Order: sequence, then C-alpha cells, then structure tokens
Amino acid sequence: DLHSTSRRQRQMCIETEICTLVAARLSNREIAAKLFLSEGSVKQYCNRIYSKLNIEGDTRSKRRRLAAWMANC
Repeated sequence: DLHSTSRRQRQMCIETEICTLVAARLSNREIAAKLFLSEGSVKQYCNRIYSKLNIEGDTRSKRRRLAAWMANC
C-alpha cells in the first residue's frame, strides 16, 4: 500500500544518507545529530546496511568496507 511504500522510500533515503556520512568518517553520534536520530537508530540502520551488503567483521572494518563500497558506486 501507499503508506508502506513511502515508509520504505524514507528508510532508503536515510540509509543512503547514513552510508554517505559513514564514508565521510563521521561517528554514529555525529550522524545522529546531523539527521536528528538517536545514536541507537543510527546503529540499527548501519547494521541493516551491513547485512544487506554482506559486510562482516568488527565495527572499524565494516565502516572501511562500506566506505570502499561507496567509493566504487
């Protein structure tokens, strides 16, 4: 339905913005402040992004791999 479609689109926009900010090396706290989200929400979005892209490892390596992935898009 229309409501769920617009919700998915909003989530995709937030995920894209978070990817961009992670690639720019902002911390979760900085991303949260910039997007008016809680730090916990940013962590959840990041984990969802990592899962979608099959990125595994510790937090630093995940962030590096996401930044590399973004650079290749």
